[in-house]
Amino acid sequence: MNLELLDLLGPGYIADSLQSAVEARARDEGWRCYAGDLLRLIALSLGCTNISRYYDIIHPAPEDDRTAEEIAADVIDRLGLKTAEDVNHGQ
Repeated sequence: MNLELLDLLGPGYIADSLQSAVEARARDEGWRCYAGDLLRLIALSLGCTNISRYYDIIHPAPEDDRTAEEIAADVIDRLGLKTAEDVNHGQ
C-alpha cells in the first residue's frame, strides 16, 4: 500500500482496522482457550492426568528467581506480620 492510498483512507480507517484486528485476535484466543479447557476437562474425566491448560502454555508465568528467604520476607511484609527478630529489636 502506498502513502497516497493511506492519505485517502485517513487515520480513522487505519485506527478502525487496527482495532478490528486486535479484537479478532482476542476473540480467537478466547475461543482457543475455551476449546482447550473443554478438551482438558474431557481428558481429565477419562482418567488422564497432568494435563496443562492451553492458556498456561501460551502465557507461562514468569519464573521467580528469588531465594527462599526473600520470598518469606516478601510474604511477611505483605501480610504485615512481625517476626520474633522484629519484636526483640523493638524492646
